[in-house]
Amino acid sequence: ILRTLMALLADALARLVTGMYSQLFEISTVDFSTQAVGNIWRITTGVSVGLATILLIIAAFRSMLAQSNAYLLQAFPGVVLAVLGPQAAALLLPLLAAALTDLAQAIVASATSDLAGSIRLLAGVGSNPIYEGLGLLAPLIAASLLFGLGLVFVVLMFCMASAVVLFVLSPFAFAGLVMAPTRVWFTRWATGMFALLFAKVPIAIMLALAVSLFANSRYAG
Repeated sequence: ILRTLMALLADALARLVTGMYSQLFEISTVDFSTQAVGNIWRITTGVSVGLATILLIIAAFRSMLAQSNAYLLQAFPGVVLAVLGPQAAALLLPLLAAALTDLAQAIVASATSDLAGSIRLLAGVGSNPIYEGLGLLAPLIAASLLFGLGLVFVVLMFCMASAVVLFVLSPFAFAGLVMAPTRVWFTRWATGMFALLFAKVPIAIMLALAVSLFANSRYAG
């Protein structure tokens, strides 16, 4: 009776783990198109124009002191990027986020689909001798997988929230391109944004490998 109950529990957990595994990256996709994010982005864009203007004035003052147009000539391309850059980012970042999500989904989908079957086999529904005597551990192993997927989900949600914050701050990063000393703002922003959006790809690779190793163990022995 206990073994039957453990098998039923393992089966339920197997369904839950498999469903969460297949939807993990889809539900953690960064959405830059929400109204609240758009409103904050428009506010920061307006403020960044003023910041770019201040930096341009400082560049003009430095050119005047140096009696050279070098600082102004270096600032003008930055002004153009400060105006057009946030608009381009607003167009390209959602496309990049969607493309990386599709890639992560394809990676996890490439893992074997026998995850639920392996958990059920571990619970005693099967004849593979490698699992003999381990049926009572099946719910514990399934719960451990579920806990691991939950931790991955928390990490992905943190990346998603951080990416949204960086998105609304993007106008300030582009405004920093006006002057050489502040161009590091853009470098740090671009590095951080790409790292957050790309993070799900190596996570998907490691997750798919782990799930494949576990699921394919049903053919061992």
